[in-house]
Amino acid sequence: MLQKSGKLYQMNDLRKIPVFLLQLLVGWLLAAPLSYLIRKQKNLITFIGRDDGSFTDNVKYFYLYLHELNPQGFEYYFITENINTFDILNEHRLPVLKYPSLKSIWILIRSNILIVDNWTWITNIKYHLLINCLKIQLWHGIPLKKIELDTDIETKNNNSLYIKIRNILGCRYPTYDCLVSTSQYISSAALCSAFKSKNIINTGYPRNDILFNPPDNLHLIETDIDNYQRILGFKESNYKIVLYTPTFRDTGGDIIEDSKLDLQILSIFAKDNNIVFVFKFHPNTVSSRPPINLDNIIEYKSSSDMYPLFGLSDILITDYSSTYFDYLLLNKSIIFFSYDLKNYLEKNREMYFKYDTFTPGAIVNNQSELQNEILNIITDSAMDHYYKSRKQLGDKIFDHTDANSSKRLWNHIQSNYSTS
Repeated sequence: MLQKSGKLYQMNDLRKIPVFLLQLLVGWLLAAPLSYLIRKQKNLITFIGRDDGSFTDNVKYFYLYLHELNPQGFEYYFITENINTFDILNEHRLPVLKYPSLKSIWILIRSNILIVDNWTWITNIKYHLLINCLKIQLWHGIPLKKIELDTDIETKNNNSLYIKIRNILGCRYPTYDCLVSTSQYISSAALCSAFKSKNIINTGYPRNDILFNPPDNLHLIETDIDNYQRILGFKESNYKIVLYTPTFRDTGGDIIEDSKLDLQILSIFAKDNNIVFVFKFHPNTVSSRPPINLDNIIEYKSSSDMYPLFGLSDILITDYSSTYFDYLLLNKSIIFFSYDLKNYLEKNREMYFKYDTFTPGAIVNNQSELQNEILNIITDSAMDHYYKSRKQLGDKIFDHTDANSSKRLWNHIQSNYSTS
């Protein structure tokens, strides 16, 4: 497994420097001036997904809302560097452009509104092409662990000259015109210090709208569709669906490589109790282990959209992932498998909130405790000891508990940033 530390990481940084310097020259000397000189098309909106432009998370769901709404007088595009994503969206006749094609560059430089839910949109000169447009940051989760300006793990752990230069000259932390939050509490407790933003609005997350409505065919784009259909089949056959969504470790590894879970024993437990486990690892998890291939255990593709799974699941298992905040909207049982809490806090991330007061569910530390807690939930569902605490936390971090987050966000954009 490749660890992002030590001499190997620094050598990789050195190899990146020539490309990075070239991009800086082109970005600041050509793209940025053009962005200021070329007139913006007032109601032209650009969407960019995380990493190489994946069609997931808040950007995906707000884009699909806009597509269904089809607002008159607006033009919008999803920009991606991923050929598979481009092909899929193109097949569905959705407005999509492959970057860095000439048309995509022209659209970026003339866009008046940018919508993102990540920081990686700035890469490969896209920041410079978009430097003079309105920027709306949706982000991709209510933070439990510290993010963005509140932590810089890469710099702290590696003391890399490349990363320091990238952050300053590459505009790693741009100023946004608008940052989307889920509540006033989350805005003040975390997001206001994590981002530079002129405004924070508490509309709720577009991705959570799907929790209140069944997904349609467009919502299933960029899901792990084969495994989604398998899980749906198990659900229809009255299996209990247990969804496991751990976050990544900056130091690498996962629960299997750390030998904290015996999959053979878990598979037998699942078959004996009419359970299907769905493992959905974070896309940033680095692992050298082979894929899971056992009865009643499904490994859902880590880079795929998991939000259509929430409605199918009966129990969520997680650790320090922000996914459990979204899951509170369903008020279903949550188990916190935090076997490495002390190590995580010391070597990975600090948290905004005290862990044991922000976790409305049983906290377990080993497989035996985990399996016992699952049995307690599925055999005595009437005795839900955490129902009230889930509701109380949900009320704190969500100002809205409905399917209208995208609608509220769109109303804000129309009122403040468009000419319609």
